[in-house]
Amino acid sequence: MKRKNIFITFLVIIFLFISSCSAGAKNTYNYVQHSGAIGSFDLLSPTNNQETITVPKFSWQEADNADSYTLEVCSSTNFNQVDDIVYIKKTGIIGTSFEVSAGLKNKDCNYYWKVTAKNLDNSKRANQEYGSFYLKANSDEEIDFPTEYVDEWSVHELGSQANVAIDNSNFFNNNKPSLVISFDERQTNTGNVESDGWIVVTHPQETEMYGVDAFKFNFYYSGQNSRILLRVMDDDNEYWNAEIKLANNNKQTVFIRFDEFTLRTKSGSIIANQIFDYNYIKCIELVFEETFGDGVCLISDIKAVSYQKYSNLFFQKFDFNGYNEENIIFDNYNFDLSFADDGSSMTMAYSSGPNANNDTGINGYGFTKLVVNKFMQSGDAFKLKFRYSGAKDANILLRVLEEDDDRWVYRQSVKTLSDDYIIIPYLAFALSEAKGDGSRQFYFMKQLQLGIEKNYSTGSITIEDLEIVSLSKEIAGLYDVEIQNDGLVDDFNSYTDTAQIYYKWQCSTSNKDEAMELNSEFAFGTGNKCVKLGYKSDMGPAYYGARFVNSVEGYDAVSFWAYDYSIKNSEACFNYLGDVSAKCIVSLFVNTGEEYMYVIDALDRHWTNYTIAFSDFSLVGEHFGDVTPLVMENIAGFRIGLQYYYYLENGSPMPVYANKNPVYFDNVKFVNATETSSKELATKLLPDENDANVTLIDDFDGNGASEFGLMWQGDVALEKVADNQFMKLAYSTKNVSSAAELETLFDSACKGKAICFKAKGNGNESITINIDLTRAATTFTYSYTINNLSSDLSEYIIGFDNFTKIVGTGSTALSSKYVPNITKVSLVVKNSVDEEASYVLIDDVSFNATYAYDTIQINKVGE
Repeated sequence: MKRKNIFITFLVIIFLFISSCSAGAKNTYNYVQHSGAIGSFDLLSPTNNQETITVPKFSWQEADNADSYTLEVCSSTNFNQVDDIVYIKKTGIIGTSFEVSAGLKNKDCNYYWKVTAKNLDNSKRANQEYGSFYLKANSDEEIDFPTEYVDEWSVHELGSQANVAIDNSNFFNNNKPSLVISFDERQTNTGNVESDGWIVVTHPQETEMYGVDAFKFNFYYSGQNSRILLRVMDDDNEYWNAEIKLANNNKQTVFIRFDEFTLRTKSGSIIANQIFDYNYIKCIELVFEETFGDGVCLISDIKAVSYQKYSNLFFQKFDFNGYNEENIIFDNYNFDLSFADDGSSMTMAYSSGPNANNDTGINGYGFTKLVVNKFMQSGDAFKLKFRYSGAKDANILLRVLEEDDDRWVYRQSVKTLSDDYIIIPYLAFALSEAKGDGSRQFYFMKQLQLGIEKNYSTGSITIEDLEIVSLSKEIAGLYDVEIQNDGLVDDFNSYTDTAQIYYKWQCSTSNKDEAMELNSEFAFGTGNKCVKLGYKSDMGPAYYGARFVNSVEGYDAVSFWAYDYSIKNSEACFNYLGDVSAKCIVSLFVNTGEEYMYVIDALDRHWTNYTIAFSDFSLVGEHFGDVTPLVMENIAGFRIGLQYYYYLENGSPMPVYANKNPVYFDNVKFVNATETSSKELATKLLPDENDANVTLIDDFDGNGASEFGLMWQGDVALEKVADNQFMKLAYSTKNVSSAAELETLFDSACKGKAICFKAKGNGNESITINIDLTRAATTFTYSYTINNLSSDLSEYIIGFDNFTKIVGTGSTALSSKYVPNITKVSLVVKNSVDEEASYVLIDDVSFNATYAYDTIQINKVGE
């Protein structure tokens, strides 16, 4: 009984304690329910249109007679849970403030909020219908993706395998660890077609990405050719990727903007909104493609950043201000430099021609090199103006030195300059020197180099308003090619500079040596232009194509001219090879996408016309159901591919990745096929049928060059004397020279040790013979002068050893074996004695291999 009383007393004490506590908290927690009308109240914070980078604490006035409050936050003023992107509702709030624990998904946008007071019988909204605030992304925020924990990175089990480790050696000098991904040929070449050469390394990290618009990281790759992508999965499980532009064997800082990413979700997977929802991503990946050998990759300090924050690191519009001796290098000539006050231009002046009399052997050639060290992004072309004064045979050269020291050059004759802006696509730059991987990245510029060649007089070059632009925004009708009614696609004669070819023709980038260059030296005929196409050996084809915007009818074949000038690699292991010749893949595309192909196993090493009937093309790939036939009205595009693989004598492959393998290309046209085999160009000069040691260049009687329409340029005419026809080369007054020039194409069988010709003057003239020879992509000029030309018709025989090299460096000499490389013969006449205008008669110009190299003979004709 006693224990029972004690227990009852304990319960009474607890009841009294709880009652006391409740009574003391009545005003704060309002546990007593009210009824009747609710008093008015205002929203306090956040104030209308307030900007904040964090989700604010919501507060309002206390409403008389209210028991609790309901807070709603929404992405629109509709406050609709079904339709709005964000809708948060919290009921039963006791008090006049509340912090939303759920993150608001979108930033840099407006949000709206409202509060409703409630009691047992009624509810009442605040005096304001709703409040608003702007949730701003923190632009100073940089989001880290850690690389220090190896177990957070995994290799996709279905792809090729790789080794993943952590390097703590401070490889990038950033005081941070690096993730190391390495693989060997055994791992990337297992024989599995589905997975070989494909490696995916994944780091899952569900991350909000506000206030950022780019990835930044340190990167290094060393290995065989590979394509490496940065890939992410966004909020609705779509994969997006962007290619990392590699500078092989070089430490890089890489920036990739979000707008560079493209959709890469696997075919067959569910595609969501097809919008890169970068505000929230679920994982980040490195993807290696076309990787079939050893390689190692290091990546460190991965961040999502604001691109604008690093804008000073990027090249957009070039500012020449601030350049001085510390960041300017002169090559072969010390130019006098001056800069516009606003930094928009630089002028290079020279007083006597770059290195006109130096001891390096490089005449008429010089460069100013500006140390830039900036990233090249937000475009694919340069826009600029050139101003020039000086000799009219010069070329201006613009060069870009990349991060891996690959050097790329764009060359333009000063004859084609105008006052207009020039738009030069990155792809118009040809490889000038390969010290890196020989691949055109145009991602980071170490140096911008401006130079001149073939200049021997005073003058100046000005480069003005240089900036990076997008070709698609600058060129109207980009890549639109119209087939003419006569079937002509392009004869390349309408272009004034190389850059313009890239406005019409598209080339691939996977071969890494694709380049198109306007050329007249190798073009057949006088005043004609062709295009020089490049490719790198031991890689996939270099493709060049035209997309048609119209159709014509009535043709059943495609025709083009080609001249293969591929250079054989000089390694001793290839001594057994004869000439290297490109494989040519010819494709026609119909308007529904099917490709028809014809393969020329080896292009000829002289100008050759290829006419291929549509019936000789084969459909590419497997097709089921209806296939669009290859007939003229269905054709929508044309493409050629150039490729060569090196093999040892035993048949095993021996890749050398050689460049400088040009193929000259011209006169693409649709025709009616009367024959489908190739035919040689008629204007090629051939050895004499009766004497292989003699090659007639021209006798002006319809034999030699003039027979086929090769025309001498200059102040020339034909004059008949008795039964013989001469070239008449007129000149005007004292010391004013007159020249006759002939662009030539010699057959590979042509030989010669001396040039022979007949000439008649008045005893006062000198005649200079210039011979241009092109070898290994370099042009050499050799010269010899005969003074006091005889007034009697005489035969002149001048051995090649008597000629002096005046243009070009290296050991190449004017010799018999290089006669097929001779591209021009020039005869320059000048009278230095009196003011009398007159002329010289010239006949029977030829090369002859029966004379010795040191021969000099002058024989009066008839004696």
